[in-house]
Amino acid sequence: MSRADPRAFAAFAAFAAFAAFAAFAAFRPAVIGIALALWAVATGLIPVLPVIGAARWLRGHAPRGFGRELWMIVFPAGMYATASMRIGAEAGLPPIRELSTAVAWVAAAVWAVVFAAMVTWPIARWRSARRTAPGRSEVAPRGPVHGLTGPSSRGGTIS
Repeated sequence: MSRADPRAFAAFAAFAAFAAFAAFAAFRPAVIGIALALWAVATGLIPVLPVIGAARWLRGHAPRGFGRELWMIVFPAGMYATASMRIGAEAGLPPIRELSTAVAWVAAAVWAVVFAAMVTWPIARWRSARRTAPGRSEVAPRGPVHGLTGPSSRGGTIS
């Protein structure tokens, strides 16, 4: 995987721009320490998030199929991978940088799953609605539909 764009993690990009000045070089250990502490907190919360999501799903507070809120998982996963890359590079910690490569692949997989669910969900809902429609017959009815006037796509007229 190639090196992440420095604009992706603004704190380190801003620090890199000012690193040439001696006055800012003194803050480098503090900035890296704070970034590592926040990264450790974020890493510690990762196992908690699936547990909370599963509990919501089991209690019926989360949708059973695709919902737009699933995209809220994709962005933080990608940003965590990018931030890990930058923190590992700036702090000189290869294990964090190597972990970020694996996390980037997980983020790409999460994106693919959510995208596939988004694409297939309307089709699944349409099939489900067709199967469970009350009084549905094999031949589509002809005649007035929804109070509109004009030719119908089903061969009848809409009145």
